[in-house]
Amino acid sequence: MRNAPGCLLVALIGCSLAPGQQPFEFWPGARYDASIPTYEKVLGYQPAERITSPEGLIRYLEALAAAAPKRIKIFDYGRTWEDRRLVFAVIGSEANMARLKQIQDGLAGLADPRKTPRQEAERLVASLPATVWLANGVHGNEISAPEASLLVAYHLLAARNDKLVERILSEVLVFIDPLQNPDGRARFLQHFTESLGLEPNANPDALEHVEPWPGGRMNHYLFDMNRDWFALTQPETRGRVRALLAWRPLVFVDLHEMGAEMSYYFAPEAEPYNPHLVSEQREALEWFGRNNARWFDQFGFRYFVREIFDAFYPGYGASWPAFHGAVSMTYEQASARGLLMQRRIDGEVFHFRETVRRQFVASISTLETAAQNRRRLLENFYRYRQTAIEEGNSEPVREYVLVRRGDTSAVDKLASLLAEQGVEVRRAAAPLTVNGREVPAGSYAIRLAQPAKRLIRTLLDPDVKMGEAFVKEQERLRSKKLPDEIYDIVAWSLPLVYGVEMVASPQPLDGAFQAVAPGGAPAGVVSGTAKLAYLAPWGTLAAGRLLTAALRQGLKVWSADRAFRLNGRSYSRGTLIFWVHENGAGLEQTLKKLAAATGAAIEATDTGYVEDGVSLGSRRVIPLKAPELAIAWDRPVSAYSA
Repeated sequence: MRNAPGCLLVALIGCSLAPGQQPFEFWPGARYDASIPTYEKVLGYQPAERITSPEGLIRYLEALAAAAPKRIKIFDYGRTWEDRRLVFAVIGSEANMARLKQIQDGLAGLADPRKTPRQEAERLVASLPATVWLANGVHGNEISAPEASLLVAYHLLAARNDKLVERILSEVLVFIDPLQNPDGRARFLQHFTESLGLEPNANPDALEHVEPWPGGRMNHYLFDMNRDWFALTQPETRGRVRALLAWRPLVFVDLHEMGAEMSYYFAPEAEPYNPHLVSEQREALEWFGRNNARWFDQFGFRYFVREIFDAFYPGYGASWPAFHGAVSMTYEQASARGLLMQRRIDGEVFHFRETVRRQFVASISTLETAAQNRRRLLENFYRYRQTAIEEGNSEPVREYVLVRRGDTSAVDKLASLLAEQGVEVRRAAAPLTVNGREVPAGSYAIRLAQPAKRLIRTLLDPDVKMGEAFVKEQERLRSKKLPDEIYDIVAWSLPLVYGVEMVASPQPLDGAFQAVAPGGAPAGVVSGTAKLAYLAPWGTLAAGRLLTAALRQGLKVWSADRAFRLNGRSYSRGTLIFWVHENGAGLEQTLKKLAAATGAAIEATDTGYVEDGVSLGSRRVIPLKAPELAIAWDRPVSAYSA
């Protein structure tokens, strides 16, 4: 059995135990500046003595910022569905923090080699620090990394006469996102607090370890945000993506937990690797893995590499940044799911603080590796972006075109989604000729000769190939009725997901184009002022959004269950009808707001006399009512499906 759970930590690193036992230390031998506030001073308890709330995590970082304002700054990047703050802290030497904007601009320069020639890039490489982003707790019930993030911040700010810390602060700008999923952590902590007895219970079947459905893994609306990085469905993810594009970190680490029977996992990842990762990135994974191993060996920590967690799907926190040129990695710690846990496999009991310590050590080790390789990281980042452009100019496909026909709102949504994650997208002002065929005006052209080329190929290609040897091995396993080695999602092509026609052009396209801004999908419009009714053709994502919004606004909506022709235009089955007299004054203004918000096209009519098909006054035109939905809730329903 490990250290007794009832001990109190001394300052950051000590833990008072029974007589004769050694104090528990997070970083042996460290000495700290008394002017930097400790956990106990701010939160009222020692590190890992309790599980800190989302609000407590921010409160402690703010206390550090108040004590050392020249070395740490806190930035908000969004709010959760439950209106909790999302923040990241930036920590560096006083000299680097004083030129924060200059560093940000320099990284932006390296990110676009078209604007930054080699000589200027060399100057930037010589002057800029490396940047490391430590992202903690995207799954709310994976509790050790957020706690460790506070220790990392404290250690960097308070450690005295520590040459490793001094080098890190000199060579690295450290970004700490203490908690990516505050709502999920709050849900976990609510159950744990209610279930905890006078002392923590190590039995894995104890109530404090058995979360009620749906658990704290996911966010408020039960989305797994570690699959959301390119889908961008959640406000937490959208805020993070904006922050990363603004700061361009060279190293990104997503710190997780896994089952209690495991040990600790860090890079290099398992096969398969996405083919759009480059050799320099895979080489860098070895740097970080070997240094982590050195520290873990020194402290006697168990770990494993190259198993389970692959680098193929681009929607993880440990993968999406890589397609912008970062070295991105997953770290996984065996979870105590509380303060004390007994492993079933061997009966060993371990404390929450031990899991926190391993995350802390891995984080410091990662920062050390970045400091040792500052120049190479900067050079590799610039080269990654530069070779992406070169490949885009030399490969058979020079442009992808999203054809704006059919469900145009889906095309607009996809174009906007790509722009939100740093892809340069252009909207054609006039029809285009691509491969001898005409493509309508409003279609979107995406030139491959740009720094985000590898992200474009990863997201838009119909089929991203796995390595031949890996596929062959999976076929062999399958033939023997053995489990495959694929961890998760293997197909995601966004044009197929959105039902959008995409055309590949072997030549760069000429013509008049307008750049698409993030969130820049065209707003819907209301054409004309109606005396009788407004019509919204069915069959698009925008029409579905309009119907939902209109019913929520209390509008009366009708739908034709047959096609018709009116005012020389054909309307499909399902067309929405808003009668002026049924909805009263202000309908036009309400619909204009809804059209702008949803992207729907709405047309006015002064007559109901159709030229063909079902009449607007037919019994086949029916009123729609807001549905009262029942959601299957609680076990045995999967929380992912609720």
